[in-house]
Amino acid sequence: MFRAMTIPHKLAVSFLVLCASAAAMMLVFYSSFDAIRRATDSSNASQTVLSKVQTLETSILRQNSRFRGFMVTADPTYLKSYREARAEFDSTYAAVRPMLSDPEMLRNIYTSQRETLAWRRDWGDRLIALVERGGQQQAQQMMRDARQTVMTSKAVLPLRAVRDYESKRLVREAERQAAAIHTGMKTLVIGGIALIATAILLAVLLSRTIARLITRLTGTMAELAIGRHDVEIQGAARSDELGDMAAPCWSSATPPWRSRLPRPSRRATMPSRSGQSTR
Repeated sequence: MFRAMTIPHKLAVSFLVLCASAAAMMLVFYSSFDAIRRATDSSNASQTVLSKVQTLETSILRQNSRFRGFMVTADPTYLKSYREARAEFDSTYAAVRPMLSDPEMLRNIYTSQRETLAWRRDWGDRLIALVERGGQQQAQQMMRDARQTVMTSKAVLPLRAVRDYESKRLVREAERQAAAIHTGMKTLVIGGIALIATAILLAVLLSRTIARLITRLTGTMAELAIGRHDVEIQGAARSDELGDMAAPCWSSATPPWRSRLPRPSRRATMPSRSGQSTR
């Protein structure tokens, strides 16, 4: 089929095959880079969530430690840090909640916020107000009686569950990135080899079907030009432009040699646009 095509068609098909091969390799590259981009975006989101969850946990622990410090010393300096930790928790919670999509993680973050507000209401803010009114001894006794109830564990543990989830997600995204990079490298090597092999194959085909015969016809024409009409004419039976070139050479060959040579193709003897035969 390739040999029966005209030269422009052969060149067009060759360039089309090369372009299609390059496009296929670029498509695979794009898929690999897109996978890397998505994995990177997801990893960055997980890192942001993880950072904010750690901030929430730290702010809860700060509230608890500053609250206990104020209970013991009644030093107003502890209250400043306590209120800063409160504000930090509230702002960070408002920022991190929209970043979560997993229903279980949303429940965990909501549970932590609910338990934190309950701890402030039942212990933190209430006992601080009591100490400010001069009831330090009473507040300390209430803390001793409460024992484990005054702890912030119920607010912290759900955050640790979210942190563990995001840490595992980071590991998965790192594995996805590594797999995408590996695929991209394989595509580069295999696609490059395939593209070079395709180019070499097309070059060989074009050389065999066009370049060699043109070289032979050039030599044949040179022989005919110096009066040697017993030369062998090759390509006269072809149906492409090379057959058109070989047809006049066939007509110029001596009758004994002409009888041994293949006749020109029908295309070579068809009338041209001017109405004359190409023979």
